[in-house]
Amino acid sequence: MQVVYNRENEVIRMSVREHVKELLNKKIKQDKIISQVELARAIGVMPATITKWLSGISMPDPDNIPSVCKVLNISLYEFFGIENNCVVLSDEEKMFLDKIKNNPALREIVNKL
Repeated sequence: MQVVYNRENEVIRMSVREHVKELLNKKIKQDKIISQVELARAIGVMPATITKWLSGISMPDPDNIPSVCKVLNISLYEFFGIENNCVVLSDEEKMFLDKIKNNPALREIVNKL
């Protein structure tokens, strides 16, 4: 993973998976915007799936990302950490984003942003 600097010139090493893990933990555990169970119900997944996202074991399926963003009231850019340039993409994450780009519904949402 390469080194990335934020606006304050601090070194940040973060993958998309790490960013999503931190973001979801912040929204669910620190800010307490929604519980894991409520998020799971809202987007139609099992609570164990949310647990995997919070631990960084897995990422939300591309089809679930727009729903997660809507429920948490965040943009796709914020979800992926693009707004603050804190993310370094691994090959696996580049493939993940390619899946999103190739999904017409998600591509339409991204184009609206």
